[in-house]
This record gives sequence, C-alpha cells and structure tokens, in this order.
Amino acid sequence: MRIALRTAVATALLAGLALTPVVATGTAFAAEQPVAAAEAPATGTLVRTETLSDGTLVKVYKLGPTWYRADGYASGAFIGSVEANGRAAAGNNNGGFLVLFEDGRTVSWLGNVAYKTPLGLYRLADGTVVELGKNPKDGRLGLQLVDKAGTGHGFTYAYHPVRSVWTYGKSVVVLASHGGELAAYVPGTAKQAAPVYLGAKANPQQPLPPAEIISGPTVTSICTVTEDIRSSFGNGWRVTLTNDSAEGPKAVLKDARGKTVSTVDRAHPLDSRNGLKIERGDTLTPRFGQRTQGGDTPYRWNDFPLVPRGCVQVKPGGQGTTPPPAKIISGPTVVGTCTVTEVIASSYGDAWRVTLTNDLKKGPKAVLKDARGKTVSTVDRAHPLDSRNGLKIERGDTPTPRFGQRTQGGDTPYRWNDFPKLPKDCGKTPGAGTGTGTGTGTGTSTQGGQTSVVPKGGVAAGAEFGSVEQGNDTALFAASGTGAAVVVAGLGLTALRRRAAARG
Repeated sequence: MRIALRTAVATALLAGLALTPVVATGTAFAAEQPVAAAEAPATGTLVRTETLSDGTLVKVYKLGPTWYRADGYASGAFIGSVEANGRAAAGNNNGGFLVLFEDGRTVSWLGNVAYKTPLGLYRLADGTVVELGKNPKDGRLGLQLVDKAGTGHGFTYAYHPVRSVWTYGKSVVVLASHGGELAAYVPGTAKQAAPVYLGAKANPQQPLPPAEIISGPTVTSICTVTEDIRSSFGNGWRVTLTNDSAEGPKAVLKDARGKTVSTVDRAHPLDSRNGLKIERGDTLTPRFGQRTQGGDTPYRWNDFPLVPRGCVQVKPGGQGTTPPPAKIISGPTVVGTCTVTEVIASSYGDAWRVTLTNDLKKGPKAVLKDARGKTVSTVDRAHPLDSRNGLKIERGDTPTPRFGQRTQGGDTPYRWNDFPKLPKDCGKTPGAGTGTGTGTGTGTSTQGGQTSVVPKGGVAAGAEFGSVEQGNDTALFAASGTGAAVVVAGLGLTALRRRAAARG
C-alpha cells in the first residue's frame, strides 16, 4: 500500500513538476515528457538543499549564469525536475507549487489557485489587479497589470508550453499555458488567497512609463555615451542605448546570458519582430521604444542619453552635408490675396512645429512653436537670424526665400526648406504701365511708377553679425523651449516703402 501510494505521488508530481527547460523567446520548445529515470541527472553544481511544506526534498543545481535546475525527491526517490534557463519555471503537484527563478531562487506554496479561469480581471492577495487575456494572433494566454484607474499596461503572453511565471506587485503568479489554472503567492506575508475573478475588462492601454535604468549614462569616448535599461522581456534581459554624435543612436537587445538578440540604429530604426523602434534618429533627442506584442500595443519609450555638451551632432551623410528638408505637416495654404502659409516639422521633434509665412509686402516669416503651441521664437526679413534657437532665413528680399533650422551651433549644417511660393498672379495690377513689385537685382523695385529701397546686405541676405552670434556657438541649443529669440542690438533697420499714388 505504501509503495502504491508513493508511486501515485511520484506519478502526479512528474505530471506537473517535471518540466522541459525554459529557453529564450522564439526558440522551439520540446513537448513535455514524463521523467522515468530512477535518479536525477548528474550535471550542474549543487548550491543548496531545501524541504518543501509537503515533505518534498529539493536540490538546486547551477548549470550556468542564469540557468538552474531543481530536482525533487519523495521518500528518497527522484521524482522530477524544474529547470529555469533565462526565465522562471514552475511545477504543480496536486496544488503544491514550486517556482524556480533564473537566479536560483525558489518559492513554494500550497493552494492559492483558481481553476477554470475565464478571461477578465483578477485581484491578487496583495491587492494587485491583473487581466487574463488571449493573443488574437496565436491564441496564447497572457496577463497584464491593471492600475487603479482600470488601465491595462500591456500583455505579456505565455512563453512556456506548460506553465509561465510572472511577478506583479508583490505577488508571484503562475499561469497554466492552456488555461484552467491561475495561482499566486505573496512571499513573506501571512495574507494569502487565490486570485479573485472581478469580471470586467481593462480600459484601453495608455502610454507606459519609461523602462528602468540599470546603469549609466556613461561617457565612453569624447562624444559617445551609453546607458543600460531593462528590456520589456524581463528576467535579466536588457537594452544598451548608445548615442554617438557621428553615428547617431543605436539600441542593442541582449538576453539574460548577454547574447545579442537584435540591434536597431539610425539607418535601420525598426525591428517589428522583436518590438524595437528608434524615433527622431537624426536629431539631438532620439528616443527608443520597445514592446513585446504587435498590433496596437503601446511602446514603452526611453530617451537616449544626451551626448556631452560641446559635441557637434553629425547629420546622416556625414559632417558638412545638407540634411533633407523638414517634413511638411500642412499646407501650403493661401490666407490672403498675397499671403501663403505652410507648417513644417521642427528639428526639436516631439510635436514642435515651424509655421512659414510668405507675404508679398512683409516678406518671409518663420515662427517656432513647442509641443503645446507656445511661440518660442520668430525670425523674419528684418531679423533673419536667431542663433540661440538655430533659426535662419536666407534670400529674404527675393521671391524665393528659404528657412534653415538646426539644433546645434558650430559648423553643424542647417536643414533647409523653401518658403511656400506666392500665388502666380500675386501683385499684378490690371492695365499697362503698372509695376509688379518684383526685384530688379539692383536693390530697387518699381511700384506704381515710383522707386523704393529694398533692404539688402547684412539683414536682407541673412548675414550673421558678431552682435548676433553671442556666447559659445558650439554649445547645444536648449530643447526645452525656454530660450528666447536673440535681440539684434543696434540693427533697427526698417525698409521704408512709399505707397504709390493712385493713377487717375
């Protein structure tokens, strides 16, 4: 009778405790097989022995930096193993759970399990709320943390063919990959309970907080800085962010053993398979996004570390080359008889905008606005340069003015956009003998039979006067939007135009 009982216990334990090794995401798993061996495998270094509350003896072996195995024994006989390789693994022996983490830690408990679990929200013993959901693409079950406002923070789906393990709040959670079993345990507390079904589904997902910084930022060379952050894959995975003034941003995803899984950079900013993305790669403020699922799952965004002050950002194509024009957001739009506007993206990124206005009488004007729509700086034909904010107008006294912007000084090239063209018939007056107001190339223009002086030279051509280029031109421009436009002292030049007398 005792032998039969021991055999039954061993068989039950083998069905739940003996799991296949856990490997990196995307690697095929072998089907779970009962362990029929009479004794445990001999590989690995024994690190400790412990006894579970049901009397099971567990020996924990180290097989690698993030690779451990726990062998179970009942009445001296080997009954199965749980193996964690890069990610935690779990076993269940008739309601007795054993979780082995990839750093060798173990957690075990009896009970605290909900069976036949429908999809929806569950409250854990520590008050944490999670949602049980299903991947619409492959049907895998998964969990996401739900905050007090009822907002979900992104699903992570089952990674093991039998049981997957996560930590939410203070609770260790075990989910059977094929459903019907959701268990949780709060280490170190007396208050324990099975997950309680709440019913309702979480609200649509909101932007997630940045990933935790593990180390850095660290300056590795004159104009290169790195930083390590946690990967959304968790369990020892990390991402190394590198910002280099010449090469631009780069993000390298590494697994728990330090093996490179994927790399994105300025030239190749998207890896949709591993959920990696770089935005604003050709600006001073690039950012890195990561997620573990596709579709409309939100990215978790981190800013790249800033390069040291004084470093000059080299745009794609190399030092001294001209970056491509900024993206046109809207327009051109004719807002008056001889006035046209266009909105383009700002080099500062993050929804900053520049409104370009071309007016026959007043000339070109560019207005820089931050993400909240607040005006940061304005340049026009009379004041064509704001060196502090990196704005510049050239050819302001011609029919083809252009606008330049940059986020750093020194010899950093400008990004140039042509102002929108005036309407074709703008400025023409019916009847012979009337002037069109267009320039002659000599600094004068004819308007209604009279001549007026058109500004030229320093201001008209956008020349950079010493009184304008103040301070250290190689310092980075403030991207906070607090820098006011530079006042051009002593340059109160005004173009006096006399209105032509009406002809009878």
